[in-house]
Amino acid sequence: MLVALTLGTALWSVSTAPSTSSGNAVVVPRGSLPSTSVTTTETPSSPTTTTTQPNRILTISSTDLSVGEQVTLTGTGCPPGHWGTPVLQSDDEPAVFTPGNGGLYDSEEYFLTSSGDDAGGTVGTNGQWMTSGTVPMIPPGPATLTGWCMPEQGGDGASIEFNYLPGLRVTVSTSYGLDVEQGTTVKAGTTLELNLVGGHCPGVSTPDIYLYGSDIQLAPASASTVGGWQYAVAIPSGLAPGQYRLEADCVYSRGSVDGSYAPVTVTVQ
Repeated sequence: MLVALTLGTALWSVSTAPSTSSGNAVVVPRGSLPSTSVTTTETPSSPTTTTTQPNRILTISSTDLSVGEQVTLTGTGCPPGHWGTPVLQSDDEPAVFTPGNGGLYDSEEYFLTSSGDDAGGTVGTNGQWMTSGTVPMIPPGPATLTGWCMPEQGGDGASIEFNYLPGLRVTVSTSYGLDVEQGTTVKAGTTLELNLVGGHCPGVSTPDIYLYGSDIQLAPASASTVGGWQYAVAIPSGLAPGQYRLEADCVYSRGSVDGSYAPVTVTVQ
């Protein structure tokens, strides 16, 4: 059953950002998409009213999505010859994007074609574009499907003509995760042995694994010396009791994050 996403009136500000590694779409930080409402004034003395554009609609083949699943998406209301791009933004934003954690930018939200390019489509004479792609490698749970219309493929953030807002709510599941040998309730000073399960990082990106506390990097992973385990993370011996986040993100050398494994909450006693 097809699900439609209609345009809302949320007010977000646009930011110009670098292209993704595939060069087919711009990177726009989460929560920084511009407003797409239209303001009209009936008479000089009348109050200003805000209306939406009902013809701007995104459609996806399902709202129950799995990472790596093939889906079909369409968008309407974009000028003929322009370029439409869908993106999928997880509610569980990885801590790696917190300022101070390496200056990395988000490219994991893009649907990918079979050739590994960012999915999108050229708008036809009827104002519609269509694309097929795989669900990106984002953390599991609630997420928002959105996207934008721009004059040409690969333009920068400032060239976005409008966004499909406020976004369609979907649910994402994933087979990508972390297997921790000691479990998730441990004492400070414990060295965790872990494996990445479900598959490898996309393309040429490689795992960047850290233990986080309040989105601050506390301890990095190193190669494990224990047979059967890939990585080791040493929990600092003086770490206060509480809950911490173990996160593995797929980082490309030019500064983009191309995917994230499901994070694990570690309770330190």
